Amino acid sequence: MRIIDLSGPLESGMWNYGSPFPPIQVEQVAQLDREGYQGHSLH
Repeated sequence: MRIIDLSGPLESGMWNYGSPFPPIQVEQVAQLDREGYQGHSLH
């Protein structure tokens, strides 16, 4: 079986389905040097 990956990176401004779904916003909520891990909020 052949698998083709069509996924892409999650980032602010990426494509979306349009109304009624809001655009994707990615916000960094934790930094490696400060908290010891990287964390992001998707909304």
